[in-house]
Amino acid sequence: MRFRIPENLNIDELIRENWTAFYGNKLKKEKLIFVLDAVIKSRAQHRNEINEHTNPYAPLSSEYLQEVVHDYRNYLNFLLANGILLTDNQFIVGEKCKWYCFNYPYSGQRLKEVIVDNYLLKKAIRRASEKRNEKVKKSMWGYSYLTNWWDEGKLEIDLKAAHSWIDGYEKEKIERIKLDAKITDKELAIGNAIETTDDFKYLTASINSKKYRYSFSGEGHRFYNPISNLKKELRNFLTYDGLPLVDVDIKNSQPFLAIALLKSSFWGRSSGKKRQILRLEDISKEIFNKVSKEEYYKHIITLLKTSESLVQKESPFKKFTDLVINGTFYEYIQEHFEPFYPTKFDTRGKVKVSVLTIFYIENYIAVHHKPSQTFKEHFPEVYELFRLIKEIQNNYLPIILQRIESYLVIDVVCKTLSKQHPEIPIFTIHDNIITTKGNEAVVKDIMSLEIEKWIGQKAQLEFSDLAHWVPIIGYEGYYEISNTGLVRSTKREVPYSKGVRVLKSKGLKDRINNRGYKEVRLSKNSKTFTKLVHILSAEAFVPNPENKPEANHLDGNKLNNHYTNFEWTTHSENILHAYKTGLIRKMTKPVVDKCSGKEFESLKKACKVYDLNYNTMRNRLSGNIKKNPTCLEYLRTG
Repeated sequence: MRFRIPENLNIDELIRENWTAFYGNKLKKEKLIFVLDAVIKSRAQHRNEINEHTNPYAPLSSEYLQEVVHDYRNYLNFLLANGILLTDNQFIVGEKCKWYCFNYPYSGQRLKEVIVDNYLLKKAIRRASEKRNEKVKKSMWGYSYLTNWWDEGKLEIDLKAAHSWIDGYEKEKIERIKLDAKITDKELAIGNAIETTDDFKYLTASINSKKYRYSFSGEGHRFYNPISNLKKELRNFLTYDGLPLVDVDIKNSQPFLAIALLKSSFWGRSSGKKRQILRLEDISKEIFNKVSKEEYYKHIITLLKTSESLVQKESPFKKFTDLVINGTFYEYIQEHFEPFYPTKFDTRGKVKVSVLTIFYIENYIAVHHKPSQTFKEHFPEVYELFRLIKEIQNNYLPIILQRIESYLVIDVVCKTLSKQHPEIPIFTIHDNIITTKGNEAVVKDIMSLEIEKWIGQKAQLEFSDLAHWVPIIGYEGYYEISNTGLVRSTKREVPYSKGVRVLKSKGLKDRINNRGYKEVRLSKNSKTFTKLVHILSAEAFVPNPENKPEANHLDGNKLNNHYTNFEWTTHSENILHAYKTGLIRKMTKPVVDKCSGKEFESLKKACKVYDLNYNTMRNRLSGNIKKNPTCLEYLRTG
């Protein structure tokens, strides 16, 4: 069994220096290593949350640990007492367990692999894993349309390319830390960067190991899986059964889903009849029962009923709803908030973060939070509704929105999609649905139709290829190509008579030439060139140490320009591959000019280039005519 521990942690020395405490508690070395590895795995699985909240602690599954090591608390106490681990010491019965992280100097370290050969530990881990998997299976009952695609084991990640990206990410991040004068504790920041990239490598490797872990988690009933744990950029290296993936996303999802809260019917009791009316009680009976008993619940109903009694044009929620439906909500916020808070609303990314802060900030803080008060001025009734929800419980607004998201995406859209198109693979990341390229239009249509039925408004959906983009060689700063074979122009500034004009990034349309290959037109310095897409892709992603001249499609499909479908070949190797795969019926013998080294697909083509008589040359090369004054000869193809 292979486990990972911090590089600078010497287990034997730790035990030797604390011999009495270790053996006095009847601890075992192999179990201590297992517990340390469990802390590292949990850290990796919660990496997104750790980075988002700048909190180094991660939870441990006490149930699983106890199945493997019944006295695991003794091991944790030993590690805490000797300064190896730290804990947040926050324990709430039935709600929160203690979270753990490594203490300095064991935090921020590279990891080393430790091999443990212990039959009893291996048996305990297998038994605990089977028990955990059985529990997850029961909790996922009724969701086979989601889990089947994971269980098939066809989702893979290009580990070499992903790890290359991770190494580049770490190098760039450490360089930024060194140059950033605002970061005072550079050692801590660099250590966090190292931990982050080690966790990324573990998460990517776990995908190809096929040991997928997925489950619904938290009050928001979100479906967590290996994709949702991955950093966004690393998802670009995923494929399903060798096929590239596409992501279909609800644009501005949180403001859009909040529209459901503006209807009194959402907060009303279910009639028991099957109607396409989105109700909190149907989404979470537990939350509804708690909310409906509160005094603030009556205020929510009164606020919404009053709004609905007004003429539609006079609805106090109309302004908010129109901006969200038109897709201009964030633009409106940026336009009206940036003049007052330039550092928080100067980019779209910052606007999104600030809006979520305004939505979810606790009421007693919101009173003194200036952006929240500005939001109140522009959308007073929306602010008041959110305030009432948070008065019932601080975190109920994000939890309810997550419940709506989970219900619509998983219980409605994915279920409908699986019934109508059971052949289409589906994976989810909260408000996103991922499928194989070519199925995105079907997913988008069903998603749009179902969400409109339940929300009453049409959602703005967008899809994007999960792809890694790099500059095209010779056109850096002008064009990029993805590892899936797509080409786009880059966003850049272009000077003109009145100043500077910003050109947006735009996907290029390709066309199929008379030989069946995709090609695009690239422009630079007022000159336009036609380029073969498969050559651009191979040049960007496939090493060519022998400098071979041709990029061969491994599957024989000239339109499949995913970079994993290429190999560099000589012309003769390309012809031989085409013959072996049945792309050409008759094997023509390739010919080489010994003097120039130039290769030809056939003798006929060589004779045409050199203006030679084909029949005469065929007799010369086959030996019927002994003398051959030319440099041509048949090329050996192995």
